[in-house]
Amino acid sequence: MPNVIRVKQFEQESIVVGSTGNDPFVQIADLEVIDGSSVTVTTSGMIYVSDRGRHVIWRLKEGLEPVVFAGELDTPGYVDGESETARFNNPKKIVCDNSGNLYVFDSENHRIRKIDSNGNVSTVTRINDLSREAALTISPDGAIFAVTASAS
Repeated sequence: MPNVIRVKQFEQESIVVGSTGNDPFVQIADLEVIDGSSVTVTTSGMIYVSDRGRHVIWRLKEGLEPVVFAGELDTPGYVDGESETARFNNPKKIVCDNSGNLYVFDSENHRIRKIDSNGNVSTVTRINDLSREAALTISPDGAIFAVTASAS
């Protein structure tokens, strides 16, 4: 059964103290996903959500319907190329750099993938020892950090 994720933006003027019943967020869009794992926002205000269960990256913007930006719904795989022909297998984490490029931890493919601002998907690196719980972030200078807890 899919979950509905409500993507909301915090209103800077709103302050909520305690449980007032007020919702301090502005609804951007409702998006039905199997397993939404991560969200990132570009400097232009475009919102991207990784949907691990449906093997795609969604693109959202206020006032527009959500669209599949990269991958094909319910079609796992590993293919680099244009966004509509690219395939992911459980894309878990997603981050954005200062140039609007997206970086995706494609968990079952054990790869970090890049989606450039034109929608082209390429593989940055293969990392065999990243678990499904890996964290992914990018520094202001473009360095990619992937962190996972090791078993002790």
